Amino acid sequence: MQSELQKYQLIQTITKIENDWVLQQISAFLQKLMQQNSAWGHIVKPLRKKTTLEGLKTSQNYQKPTQQEIDLAIQGLAIEEPIGELLMQLSK
Repeated sequence: MQSELQKYQLIQTITKIENDWVLQQISAFLQKLMQQNSAWGHIVKPLRKKTTLEGLKTSQNYQKPTQQEIDLAIQGLAIEEPIGELLMQLSK
């Protein structure tokens, strides 16, 4: 919990800085620190400049479920109410 508070306070402090040179120095220091600590290299990854749905599908190896998988999931819900009653509940 203490580290979360420290992170929050650090973020607040950094957002108050208006001097570009100071921000560049902080950024350079953090980058150097992260390079020295090899564990950070596996945890922190740079943000993408542009994110698309197709890009996410590819990077996460998304496979669209088959109709059979969808049908099995629906059967597992065990819905007993008639479809008309369910649709009326949605319109209320």
